Amino acid sequence: MTPSVPEIIRQIEQAGGRLDLDRDRVRYRLPACFPEPEAALAALRTNRAEVVRVLRARQNQALAPCGSPQCAGCYELEPGRRIHPPRSSPHWLAWLERWQPKGPVQ
Repeated sequence: MTPSVPEIIRQIEQAGGRLDLDRDRVRYRLPACFPEPEAALAALRTNRAEVVRVLRARQNQALAPCGSPQCAGCYELEPGRRIHPPRSSPHWLAWLERWQPKGPVQ
């Protein structure tokens, strides 16, 4: 039985690989020790639409607390007041995610 797309993504990430979404292109990096890389890549190519959907949903979930699908990674200035920067590169969005607060408000 072929594993599901979320299962394949989980296996790749657990092995130290990465899958990123650059607009509608799926970029990947697999570690050299990944078992059967051809089979995993073939499964991702076969189910490309679902891979894009899963990765996009993860991006929106992680970076859009406002819930807007058009959001490029808003952040809150004060309760109820958000800034919505323009869409930008995946590198900028990764940078923004690193600087989001992670913990209780002090």
